[in-house]
Amino acid sequence: IGQIKCTACAPGTYTNVNGSITCSACGVGTYQSQPGASRCDACASGSYIDIDGQASCALCSPGKYANVSGLSGCYDCAAGSAQASNGATECNLCAPGKYIGSTAQTACFDCAAGSISSVNGSTVCINCAAGAYQALTGQSECNNCTAGRYSSSGGVSSCTDCAPGTASNVTGATDCPVCSAGTYRALPAGTVCDPCAAGTYTGETRQASCRACPAGTFANATGLTDCYACPAGTVQPLSGAIECDACPPGQYQSNPGQLSCTLCGAGTATSVNGTVECPPCAAGLYQSQPGAFNCTRCATGTY
Repeated sequence: IGQIKCTACAPGTYTNVNGSITCSACGVGTYQSQPGASRCDACASGSYIDIDGQASCALCSPGKYANVSGLSGCYDCAAGSAQASNGATECNLCAPGKYIGSTAQTACFDCAAGSISSVNGSTVCINCAAGAYQALTGQSECNNCTAGRYSSSGGVSSCTDCAPGTASNVTGATDCPVCSAGTYRALPAGTVCDPCAAGTYTGETRQASCRACPAGTFANATGLTDCYACPAGTVQPLSGAIECDACPPGQYQSNPGQLSCTLCGAGTATSVNGTVECPPCAAGLYQSQPGAFNCTRCATGTY
């Protein structure tokens, strides 16, 4: 009453009618920065105001966004997305190889070694399956174990070498098959088992080496699970043999699997190799010495 002029509404207030006796405060989600306003403006996308009568809006903080105007509060970024900047109108999905499991986050995390995320917006990382691995962080795919290596469980950052006595010739193996009898693998990370060489054998599985055939036996082929006994008429004094030696003339061996030959006894003789038993001298012949090749005729006047 008794005023000589009207007063402009202060910033943050307005009036849109003539003859006003007071100004109204801008409501939440709106603002007015200028004096003497007849209306309030909606907070732009990326900003908000949650109290009345404000001259400006506040920017959404990192981890939040506002994708429409006139908001009294910003929305939290959903799990699987993040926002590092102020005043955002949207959140960014976590890229493959990253994840975030909670809301209102400013950054996504790298998947740990042994795990991956293959799509945008992941909330969790997935462990690499058995037979696969991932040595690095922040990856989108796993690698198969190479031949000669394996992983029996998921979520590993490296594969394990096949142990000696085992081998695997495939990628993505979850275990290494054992070497069968007659084969071996001496070194780790093997892709194949090797057959036992001639002169050696193994009758057991999962072996890192083969055994030499013992004296009196031989192996004339590869990959054997046992050695053969030297046949009667032959011998072998050494281990690791691939063949047996025939008894020379004047010697014999009646039994298999022997290390040495026996001299033919007196009254017997043999002139051939590999004799099993020395034949006796025929009538009219004799032999007084052991180990003879042949018999001698009786002299005149004897029989």
